[in-house]
Amino acid sequence: MTEAKRLLIISPNPVAGENLRDEVKRRAGDAGAEVRLIMPAAEDSKLKHAFGDVDEARAEAREQLEHSVKGLDGENITVSSAVGDADPLIATEDALGSFAADEILIVTHPDQDAEWFEEDLFERAAERFEPPVVHVELAGNGERLKETGESDTGVSRDEPDEGELVLSRNLPPFSKRDLIGIVVAIGGTIVLAILAASSDHGDSGFAGSSAVRILIAIAFALVNLAHVVGLVFFNSQKYRGAGQALFANLSLWGTLAAIVVSVLI
Repeated sequence: MTEAKRLLIISPNPVAGENLRDEVKRRAGDAGAEVRLIMPAAEDSKLKHAFGDVDEARAEAREQLEHSVKGLDGENITVSSAVGDADPLIATEDALGSFAADEILIVTHPDQDAEWFEEDLFERAAERFEPPVVHVELAGNGERLKETGESDTGVSRDEPDEGELVLSRNLPPFSKRDLIGIVVAIGGTIVLAILAASSDHGDSGFAGSSAVRILIAIAFALVNLAHVVGLVFFNSQKYRGAGQALFANLSLWGTLAAIVVSVLI
């Protein structure tokens, strides 16, 4: 029995589920399809996007998603869905972390009607992701879909991206920022441990400073351990989503801030 095709659909715009279903059936054939539909909470205003003001966009995306799922589900097609990150590329990365797609369908307006977050979206996705990427445009005021492009084989996970360094055959490639983060994580954890160990009850700091330094050292030892282990895993999967960015920033900047606090107390 032929396995159902696994399709990841990224649609930052409202689209009728019936039209998506026709496109999915055309690509999946008789085998049926398992679809993961992601609607990024893309904000029309670049300013609001820059300041992270996407609450309104998330609410709209949630409503549009419900409408699309109702028309798409059924007829040998199973659907799961979610509102994604405001950046369609990050939304795609997040989805690929839990859904092993055979293909990625990117739905946008035609170039002349494209929003700012749709510009070169297909080309950028085709360069970034391993599964083949298919570009589908909204045509006829959104009443139908029109396929306009398809990448050949996607990006190989074994080849480093531009600016990445390969340290060993047994490790994934790392960017310079990743390597700096690892050095700060390891070195910072050692410094925090030394500061905690050197604390004594007779210092000039406030009462309980020794305990605070110890708690800070333990907390960031755990954070940095999770960062380094997670970084190796994320890079092995070519993942650059919100989870990776959160741990990287917390480890890189949080460790430096924790050292300053430990020195001052």
